[in-house]
Amino acid sequence: FVLWQGKDLESFGIDDYIRTEMKKQKIPGLSLAIIRNDHIVYGQGYGYSNIEHKVSVKLETMFQSGSMGKQFTAMAIMILVERGEIELDSLIKEYIEDIPKEWKHITVRHLLTHTAGMSDYPDDFNYR
Repeated sequence: FVLWQGKDLESFGIDDYIRTEMKKQKIPGLSLAIIRNDHIVYGQGYGYSNIEHKVSVKLETMFQSGSMGKQFTAMAIMILVERGEIELDSLIKEYIEDIPKEWKHITVRHLLTHTAGMSDYPDDFNYR
């Protein structure tokens, strides 16, 4: 991760850094937004969203989130833990209605640490 502490982004060399990492890691395209106090203070698209048709990435380009939601979900849950609204070792049936009986032993902590014993997808899941 790159930490930015209010320095002028051009002197920081963020564009050069991103392009170097993209080349090194073979990343075809990405969008970067630095947000401070609910405002985008820097935003830039890099590379291509469609290599074949040479469609450039813009700040507004939509990407699939992949596993990014996991860290946001974990952070949101931990905020609720700090507020005393959720307990990590509580069974999820306290928070979710109508769960399958096989899930009755699963805790919030199990879900956050991927130790609940749930499979990723059903066997007939279409990965395409």
